[in-house]
Amino acid sequence: MFKGKVAFVTGGSSGIGFGICQMFLKNHARVVLCGSTQEHADAAVAKLLEENPSYELTAMGFDVRDYAAMQAAVNRAVEIYGRIDIMVSNAGISGMGKFYDYTPEYFERVIGVNLFGCFNAAHTVAPVMKAQGGGVIIMTASNTGDYGTFSGCAYPVSKAGVIGLIRNLGRELAKDNIRVVGVGPSLVESRMTAGLTPEVKAMVAANNPQGRFVTPEEVAGIYGFLASDAAYRINAVMVPASGGGLD
Repeated sequence: MFKGKVAFVTGGSSGIGFGICQMFLKNHARVVLCGSTQEHADAAVAKLLEENPSYELTAMGFDVRDYAAMQAAVNRAVEIYGRIDIMVSNAGISGMGKFYDYTPEYFERVIGVNLFGCFNAAHTVAPVMKAQGGGVIIMTASNTGDYGTFSGCAYPVSKAGVIGLIRNLGRELAKDNIRVVGVGPSLVESRMTAGLTPEVKAMVAANNPQGRFVTPEEVAGIYGFLASDAAYRINAVMVPASGGGLD
């Protein structure tokens, strides 16, 4: 489905991001897998190449809050593959904790990774996509951006910003044949959720109409559809992927 296409995925070394990279590779895309460190990215790429040595992919490690590092990674991807057709801005952190225990520094870090990371990805790749005639930017959002949570305010605040970015950029960049869409998955077993207690995980699963966490493979298919030509008329919206839950 994506033969000849190049997908650039942040937060690609584990969880949803790893599943997204795997999905694109299985559908014959070339993939730039980005992790928070080069070590994480290299390990993920090695795992994928064990699965299929013919996969075309490159590992990059950097902090998505660092605009210059994001720009350098995008430039390098274009040097290697000549284009970027799909940007998946998926890197994120959870921002757990009670409001009374928050510090300004912690709040800023969550906003930086989750929201500024999406801005940096979109802002650096949009000129590339415009010059080549178009592309798709997909951001990982969350239903919590609309509904909030009972604690950990930085995460829903950051995702509310991501939803706003999706809605605005989707309209602003459409004239350049660039679609901007989002996916709002429910909780997935990953590094981000590893710190949740078994009791919290059980409560989240019980409150979801489908009664369990989502798998990376299930969510990855939604990203694949939104990145495809079949979803051409889907733009400037977030697609919930939570099984009917509000998490």
